[in-house]
Amino acid sequence: MLMAIALAFRQVRSDNPVAVLPLLGWSAFMGGALTVAGLLRGLLPVDFWTQHVLQFPALLEIVL
Repeated sequence: MLMAIALAFRQVRSDNPVAVLPLLGWSAFMGGALTVAGLLRGLLPVDFWTQHVLQFPALLEIVL
């Protein structure tokens, strides 16, 4: 995912307007995945938002 974000960022910098949507979707999904990793390692508190933080960015990625 990190490699795909880097490639999409390069495409955005080279003025490809279509690459903005995958960049936003993958960045949101990666943020959610990192948050779940922090939750599983005990670095974040368990509440509604941290338990569902991967589902909301996944939905955003699919919509974008």
